[in-house]
Amino acid sequence: SKVCIKTVFAGSSCNDIVCTEQCVMSGHFDKKIRFW
Repeated sequence: SKVCIKTVFAGSSCNDIVCTEQCVMSGHFDKKIRFW
């Protein structure tokens, strides 16, 4: 399983997942963006 390597604060509470070749970025309802 993947480990969250970085969490940053985001202004919006939308829940999004962005997949790139390098990492996966997911936005959560606690207004934080996590980099996997």
